[in-house]
Amino acid sequence: MHKPGHKQKYSNRPSVSDLPKREESKRKDIQNLTLRGSAGTVQKFLSESDKADVFEGKWRHMDKYRRENLWQQWQKSGKPSVTAWSQKEFKKSGMVMPEQSWRPGTGRAFYSPIKNRMTIREGAVEDFFAELAHAAQWGAEDKSKRSSLWDKFKAPWQRMAYGEKVYDMPSHIEYQAHREIQPKMEKEYISSSPLYGAEESKPNPLNIRK
Repeated sequence: MHKPGHKQKYSNRPSVSDLPKREESKRKDIQNLTLRGSAGTVQKFLSESDKADVFEGKWRHMDKYRRENLWQQWQKSGKPSVTAWSQKEFKKSGMVMPEQSWRPGTGRAFYSPIKNRMTIREGAVEDFFAELAHAAQWGAEDKSKRSSLWDKFKAPWQRMAYGEKVYDMPSHIEYQAHREIQPKMEKEYISSSPLYGAEESKPNPLNIRK
């Protein structure tokens, strides 16, 4: 209890008058099934994925089964937060694919182990699994799937010495993430749907998502 005229030391603490507003906000989130924290960032990504025109080839169908599988794999891989950047934001940061890559100049997704955060292109499921593979190297529930401390330690030095060649080096975490972990994640995600197999044999000229 503060004396009259006493200034509260911790001004960032909610006041009594703020509580009804916060409770109302929580009620609205519950009514709208809006999640909070890192789970909320995944929910936002899924919402953006439904709107984004990025579904091609094996990514063209995201049904309830694949949504559920994406959630499960995210939970088992350390529950990283997800930040979606526009192409403008990637260019501003300098994080773009090199000229010799298969999609030069486009946004280059990345993972920050310190913040446990994936930064990916808006609605890009492919980027999601590419960076989730790195998250798994640091915080997978199954510790046997995590990269060793030695692999993590030597990775930056190898990157400086070999550049983009590290993606073809079995001893580097980039190779481990994108040649070993990511393909397994993608296969699990795609094959989790009853559409798997049938969708490959049927033409989809309008790129219709089910």
